[in-house]
Amino acid sequence: MQRFSARPGQSNKFAQPRVPPRLSDEVPAQKRAMRLGLLAAISLALLGCANMYETYYKDRTGGEDLTRASRVILSPDMPEQLSGRNGREAEDNLRMVEDGFRLIGMSSFTGPQAGPAHPSNAVTQAGKVHASAVMIYPPKYAGTAGGIQGILAGPHPTYQFLATYWIKLKPPIFGIYADPLSAEQIERPGSNKGVVVQTVVKNSPASRAGLIRGDVLTHIGEKEIADRQGLSNALDQYVGKSVVVKYVRDGKEFTKEAVLND
Repeated sequence: MQRFSARPGQSNKFAQPRVPPRLSDEVPAQKRAMRLGLLAAISLALLGCANMYETYYKDRTGGEDLTRASRVILSPDMPEQLSGRNGREAEDNLRMVEDGFRLIGMSSFTGPQAGPAHPSNAVTQAGKVHASAVMIYPPKYAGTAGGIQGILAGPHPTYQFLATYWIKLKPPIFGIYADPLSAEQIERPGSNKGVVVQTVVKNSPASRAGLIRGDVLTHIGEKEIADRQGLSNALDQYVGKSVVVKYVRDGKEFTKEAVLND
């Protein structure tokens, strides 16, 4: 059918009226997507057709083949099941790194407390990704969701689920994770070189040399450590050897000996 529009200054009884937007059009697309994802998760859980920890698994290795990684320890045993602490996830992660583990993935989703969300399924997923341990967090109440026709009638509670997957590493060459100096540290007189220690692996050469979080590592052997690449180069040069390590804490320099691992 032909449509007519009014010329400027004229009325047109055939002109199409402006229709106000529907309420659903005003809902941000991200919220609608989250809602659809929640409904899909609930459907899968209640139908029993998926392991939710597998469905919502996110790899943190960049696709690395852990069966070929040189510094990991693959165990034929069942992955160890650990209990996480809600609200203290960062502390849990730090503790795992200090204990010589590496984060390789995580599962995070929202749904009902149904069979596919049972902790045993997180252990199953841990075995599939070659994890040495899986840290499972208690379900955290996330609100109430509406029913799904033919699956679940009426409003029902939903929960947030989280599991992190870890693999055990071989003893590190030195045993620290470090960051570059901050802008404030660079501006301090005499402290514009080095790396800031963020984590020290327990029972490592760095731990035995006395390094702690917040120290600024400046030398390994005869190598001055200017940045993280310099740290990596120094470790490659002195692997398996006894070296002098220098670091700064609260403006005071410490000099210690350390025997690096192979």
